[in-house]
Amino acid sequence: LTFPEGTVVNAAYEPDDGITAIISDNEVMFGNNSLSTGGFFAGGEVIYVNITTPSDFPASPISVDYVIYDDGWAQSWCPPENCEACEAYGIGFDCDGGVLSAVINATGTTGIDSLAYFIQVEQHWSLKNTTTSTTLLEKQTFVGGVDVMDGFSAENASALHHNNEAAETVDGFTVNVVGGYESPNDAYEREDIGSGTYDIDSYLASGWAASAKAIDAWGAGHTEVDYLQRDVEARFTGVYGASIALAGGGVYIPVASGGSMAWFEDARVGDMGTHPENPNPGSTDPFRIRIPFEVWDMECMDGEDGCVDGERQIDILIYDRLQAYDGSADTIWAFNAYNRMYTHFILEDHATSDAADTFSEDNLTWNVVWWYTDWVIGDVVKFKYANPIQMGADKFSWSTVKSSTVSSEDLTKVSVYPNPYYGFHELETSRSDKYVSFNNLPVKATISIYTLGGTLVRKIEKEDAGQFAEWDLTNQYEYPVASGLYIVHIESGSNEKIMKLALVQETQVLKYY
Repeated sequence: LTFPEGTVVNAAYEPDDGITAIISDNEVMFGNNSLSTGGFFAGGEVIYVNITTPSDFPASPISVDYVIYDDGWAQSWCPPENCEACEAYGIGFDCDGGVLSAVINATGTTGIDSLAYFIQVEQHWSLKNTTTSTTLLEKQTFVGGVDVMDGFSAENASALHHNNEAAETVDGFTVNVVGGYESPNDAYEREDIGSGTYDIDSYLASGWAASAKAIDAWGAGHTEVDYLQRDVEARFTGVYGASIALAGGGVYIPVASGGSMAWFEDARVGDMGTHPENPNPGSTDPFRIRIPFEVWDMECMDGEDGCVDGERQIDILIYDRLQAYDGSADTIWAFNAYNRMYTHFILEDHATSDAADTFSEDNLTWNVVWWYTDWVIGDVVKFKYANPIQMGADKFSWSTVKSSTVSSEDLTKVSVYPNPYYGFHELETSRSDKYVSFNNLPVKATISIYTLGGTLVRKIEKEDAGQFAEWDLTNQYEYPVASGLYIVHIESGSNEKIMKLALVQETQVLKYY
């Protein structure tokens, strides 16, 4: 990229694949210009350049010259053994050694009509006591034990509070948020249930797209997390019909019943216009074809067409990868069970889509490559997509139930917190507010605290409906007690319990002697 003279290039990067950018004055080079046959760019990459423009620059547009260097892959891949494929694609060399395409660089000029300004956006979470409407933790950036702000310099960081631990403790709760903010790039699991054999992945798995999202694999489709986080099921209910002889030889095997209708969009090898089920022979317009499975959206929302109890049948787009319909093969399948089929889920009610004139590419969600689909009726394949945290939308809440009052004289569950006590604990509000808490006490109890030598240090009488009693770590004269080991004797009616309590006090400076 060559920017106008006087432009200062501050930074340039490609975040997903780590493509190196070399900056020289007003020029930026991503990757390199060699005939490596395996250049960095394969499609879907997004690059960022941060610039400073001179004060006398026009507001818009700014012209940027570019050169995209051919890496020579086609010429390397098209020796004689691949010549037929190269002829089909019109790349490299044909089978007679003729040049179909030469190494050529793409050059041109593009205009920047508007300039964007760098804005630091920090993803964070907060914790609120909804009973008291009190914010307990604000703008926390640790998620799953990792600070999501890692990597930003002090100059770029804003005034947001960053907690310095992976888990904060407040009001007695240790809070640790586990998850992530980004939408998934592909299914994290494809679970097949049944006796069939399946080999399924996506364009992403083969490096053909930046992600398995239709927006990357197709060039259009949903980008909203709400739609991309939904799990999908393929339910195999179809029955193959009798074979149909093709004019040029071979046979075609349709799906006679069951399954569902799908949009047939194109074919890589075969002539779509000669497809046996094309209702308009010769036409390359998409048409409907029956496939052996139904596609179900497993997390639809109330009010969406066809949604019942969180499920609805949706549609799918088919791209036949390898089959030709001219009779050059023995058997052609409506849905090739034994080789590649490329598909995209269409997040639209199946009945609505079936009645339409064509499919809506805006409703595409995920790309799927079916390498091998030796299905059995009743099989189910579950496509599971991660549910990210959605900023400003997701709220997680929980309630605590106060422990029931201990009405008997039972002391078996009585405990003291913290034990040992090391100078302070997180529930204390200040250095002068020191205490330990006795828990699970009955309504009436007497707590006597002794030194190891048997000297009574403090006696606490409890008679209320609560389960707690506190000791402020002072003796009967209200002086702080020394560090050491203490014996706690608790009585309630005819029951008693003896515990040990270890204290480590901070250095004391007494006001009076």
